[in-house]
Amino acid sequence: ADSKITFKEKNWKNSRNLNLQGEAFFSVKKGSKFTVNTKLGSVSVLGTKFNVIVRDNYFQVTCYRGLVSAKYKNKTIKVPAGTSFKVNNNQSGKTFAISDSLPSWIKNFSSFKSMPYHFVIEELERQYKIKIAYNPNLANTLFTGNFTHTNLTTALKAVTVPLNLTF
Repeated sequence: ADSKITFKEKNWKNSRNLNLQGEAFFSVKKGSKFTVNTKLGSVSVLGTKFNVIVRDNYFQVTCYRGLVSAKYKNKTIKVPAGTSFKVNNNQSGKTFAISDSLPSWIKNFSSFKSMPYHFVIEELERQYKIKIAYNPNLANTLFTGNFTHTNLTTALKAVTVPLNLTF
């Protein structure tokens, strides 16, 4: 939801570079270098499957097959298959193992592990094109769980019930 990709069609075969705002999953055939540029960092590959998320102060690269090279603040991080590299609020990046074979949004739900509640609410707002008012004291409360992209009532229950909230 609310993602944008731009690229130059001319000379694409020789310079496979694109710009991303939001989130996208890529399945790249082997060939010349393929680079995804974002406002927070870039990701380069020669052939693999990976997901990139860039939000206001959040950058995450998850590799599902092969190896990707992520650049963040002039530092290059190798992200092998089965791992994810994440930076939140400009804190130093962390690499961790994943168990999924594809990003959750491809299966019509958003999944979170120890994410600030404001990030979860912002994603819910993006998916359903709504605005949610909530207690700002909860903004940095960590949330683990998921919500569906196919039923707003179910999604709202999924993000409020664990915190004993109502909507």
